[in-house]
Amino acid sequence: MTEGRSTTVDEYLAEHAGQMHVVLTICCLLVALHPRRQEFKQAIAGLAKSVVAEDGDPPGKRAHARGIATAVGYFQSALATAERSAKGR
Repeated sequence: MTEGRSTTVDEYLAEHAGQMHVVLTICCLLVALHPRRQEFKQAIAGLAKSVVAEDGDPPGKRAHARGIATAVGYFQSALATAERSAKGR
């Protein structure tokens, strides 16, 4: 964390992105191992569909929707990789 020192906005955002990447990766691993993973996959896909930004929306809302879409895409890709890996055992 960056407590006690000043950082630039770019440094702060990069640090935050790194933290989110780790959290998302851990969640993907946990879901991939869960017996009800298909239900989780459907819920995540539904989340992506429910958060759609329109052209006239403010930039912050559009960025938020892009962030969710990016995270969901990563999540779906990681789960597909985990499932392929599990089938190879």
